[in-house]
Amino acid sequence: MSITGVVLGGLAVLASLLTTIGFGAAVNSASSDRPAAVIVESSEPTTAPVVPATEEAEVVETAEPAPVETAEPAPVETVAPAPAPVETAAAAQVSPEFASALIKAQSYSEMLHMSKAGLYGQLTSEYGEQFSPEAAQYAVDTVSADWNANALAKAKDYQAQMAMAPEAIRDQLTSEYGEQFTSDEADYAIAHLND
Repeated sequence: MSITGVVLGGLAVLASLLTTIGFGAAVNSASSDRPAAVIVESSEPTTAPVVPATEEAEVVETAEPAPVETAEPAPVETVAPAPAPVETAAAAQVSPEFASALIKAQSYSEMLHMSKAGLYGQLTSEYGEQFSPEAAQYAVDTVSADWNANALAKAKDYQAQMAMAPEAIRDQLTSEYGEQFTSDEADYAIAHLND
């Protein structure tokens, strides 16, 4: 019986790795087709709208204020309002490597339902994305992910595809050689496995 568990566990790890590598290649090729966003900061107001390279600009007309007459007519200068910032001030200060790591982290979380530790490992792996530890840490700390939902999605995959028992799924979810979810995340997944 224990040999069967070891064999099934090994198959689960192998299937997970192959899936991760396959999706990693797909994400890598899909994201390299899109142009990178460029954020330019300037102390001078601009009249040109800031538009991402893949979107068309929407023209917005603004009315200029009427000149105010005074005792001495003076020329009135109108200043176009500065465009709304595309990113927050904190995000504008992020290096391109950190921004790329965050994009990859979001893709892996949404498509592969990876754990925080698994995501960090994928981002820093010499066989994965090869980001610096600092960029990977920024990405896993900043990514918009529901780790409990990711654990539940992985658990349901193991149940449907591998017909694994709940305790075997829990072991796979928390294994350092498996999915690397926390015990709390695995507990949540097992508790909601049949919801």
